[in-house]
Amino acid sequence: MLKTRAMEKYLDQAVTAGIKGVFLFNNEGHPVARTGKLSNNASVYGALMVNIWETFEKQGIREGLQTVVLQNADGTVVVLKICEMLLAIIADKTVPQGILNAKIQALAEHLEQPLNLLV
Repeated sequence: MLKTRAMEKYLDQAVTAGIKGVFLFNNEGHPVARTGKLSNNASVYGALMVNIWETFEKQGIREGLQTVVLQNADGTVVVLKICEMLLAIIADKTVPQGILNAKIQALAEHLEQPLNLLV
């Protein structure tokens, strides 16, 4: 069983200047854990992330897809697949892409073993 508050406390470590939210979604887009300024909109972001992810997978654009990066004028979203779940970080445009990649990789490395026990 996943302890949501403990997971959110852990994800909150990644929320620094420029990071608007960190989310963990199940494969249907329902938020498992969320933190940051955008956490109230987690269901909307979850539906969006899962839809984008499934679009890439269904079209076979990239076999073995592991990460999706979306950029627009307001900022960047990085989504990474981990243990049949999606881990996402949403940041404003002041956060460099390299920082986002490092944050999401570090979170994923630390979460992989505990999440594997749940799947």
